[in-house]
Amino acid sequence: EMKLSSSQVTGSWLADLFDEYAVMVDEATNGRVKVTIYHDNALGAPADLYTMLTQGGLEILNMGIAQAGEFPITDIVQTPFLLTTPDTAGEIMWTLLDEGKLPEFSDNMHVLTFLPTDMQMFATVDDKIESIDDFKGLKIRANSGQLITAIEALGASAVSITTTEVFLSLSQGVIDGAISSPSAMTAFTWQDVCKYLYATPICTGMNYIGMNLDEWNSLPADLQEAMDKVSREFYDMYMVKNNEMQQESIDTMVAAGVEVVEWDDATVQAIKDATSSMLGDLAESLNAQGIDGTGLVNEAQEIVANSQFEN
Repeated sequence: EMKLSSSQVTGSWLADLFDEYAVMVDEATNGRVKVTIYHDNALGAPADLYTMLTQGGLEILNMGIAQAGEFPITDIVQTPFLLTTPDTAGEIMWTLLDEGKLPEFSDNMHVLTFLPTDMQMFATVDDKIESIDDFKGLKIRANSGQLITAIEALGASAVSITTTEVFLSLSQGVIDGAISSPSAMTAFTWQDVCKYLYATPICTGMNYIGMNLDEWNSLPADLQEAMDKVSREFYDMYMVKNNEMQQESIDTMVAAGVEVVEWDDATVQAIKDATSSMLGDLAESLNAQGIDGTGLVNEAQEIVANSQFEN
């Protein structure tokens, strides 16, 4: 009997998919592992849930890395304009994990699966951004350190606001825009307040499902094998649905009257140029922490260059 704390919103497509995951685990283990899912972080605040996972008060946790814990290496896939699809982000994460290069995960949990979000994009309420100069003076919400750095590099002011408070902040003019994935935007009805969505993909957010290490190590080998197998099947199923939901969510926003803005090549290049130092800065930051940041960033870039999802 295992509890799984989920950060998904009850009734969302992903919450429904998680419910299916519990059924898949039950079937794959012939009923020997039963998972009860608690959506909406119902078991506690994100930081508390992460502590509960690592200290044994919770068996399984679904969470985004932006919510709790320290995951500096994972900032690679959250660096703007490294990649264009969540599939490539997953490829990077699985490769680094399999090579033993993600101690921020493997030292603290057994990763059952990664769950990269659909691609993060800008959305604004009244201000239409048509060139890089239009970012100046805007207040834009971001949910990761990398995105905060990118926003400020573009000349806007970055604001940190919890996900549940973004809609109100947009509607009251506290912020002029925000960054998130289209599926998250529609889940929180941003289409009711935002007029513009910018279709240029920025990066992914990275979520995961992890199991407490002691709990994992206590499982017999056949159950470990079954859990890993079903979790990778769930990953493949999730990725297909995730990509479908990105387009479906964009369509939902368009149907609500949101204008999808396609930046011209010059604007895209100017935005990329303004944020071009971020990967190198991240590598240096990781190097300073005793991590081979240069090697990790180079490997990630090589994966992107050779990825079937990018080419």
